[in-house]
Amino acid sequence: RDEAVAAARRFAAIAELVARHAVGATDCGRWSCDNWDAIAAQVGAALNISLNLASHHMYQAQALHTRLPAVAALLAAGRLSLRLVTAIIWHTELITDPAVARVVDAVLANDALRYGPLSQPKTARAIDAIIERYDPAAVRRARD
Repeated sequence: RDEAVAAARRFAAIAELVARHAVGATDCGRWSCDNWDAIAAQVGAALNISLNLASHHMYQAQALHTRLPAVAALLAAGRLSLRLVTAIIWHTELITDPAVARVVDAVLANDALRYGPLSQPKTARAIDAIIERYDPAAVRRARD
C-alpha cells in the first residue's frame, strides 16, 4: 500500500510538471528536443531514470490525471496496486470520448477493488469486458 501511495504521489507531481511546462506543441518534427523531451529530462534527472522511462512515467501520470481520476484516487489511497493501475492505463488508452472515459473510470474504480487476487490474463479480460460494454471499438484485439 505504501508503494502505491508513493507511486500516486510521484505520478501526481509528474502530471503537474507536464501541465505547467508542456505549453505549445509537444511534438515538432524539426526540433531536436521538444517540450516533452525537455520535461522527460527533468523527470529522469529527478528520479535517476532513463529518458525513455521518464517519458513513460509522464504518459502514465497524464493518463491518471486526465482519463482515470477515480482510479488515481484509489492508487493514492493505497487500495490498488501499481501493477493493476498500469494495466488499466494500458487497456483504456484507446478510449477517445471523454464521456465514455469518465464512465469507464468510475466502473473500473468500483470493480478493480476485486481484481487484486486475479491472474494477469483474468485481470485483462475483466478490464476489457468493461471497455467492451461502453466502447467496443476501444478494446485491443490481436490479429492473425
